[in-house]
Amino acid sequence: MKKVNVNTARFKEVLKNPYIDYKLCKKIFEYRDEVAELQDISELRNIKDFPLNKYDRIILYLEAK
Repeated sequence: MKKVNVNTARFKEVLKNPYIDYKLCKKIFEYRDEVAELQDISELRNIKDFPLNKYDRIILYLEAK
C-alpha cells in the first residue's frame, strides 16, 4: 500500500483514507497550515478531538516526510 504524504497531499487524497471523514480531513489541513509542515506523523495526535482510537489505522495510509 502506498502511503500519502500529509505535507504535500491534496485534500481529496487524504479524504480517500477510509478512517478520515470530511471534518477530520479539514482539521488535519488546518493543523498542517498552522505548523507549516508536520515533522512526524505522530503530530496528528496534537489535533483537537483527533480520534485516537483510529490513530493506528489512519497512519497506515499517511506519512510525514
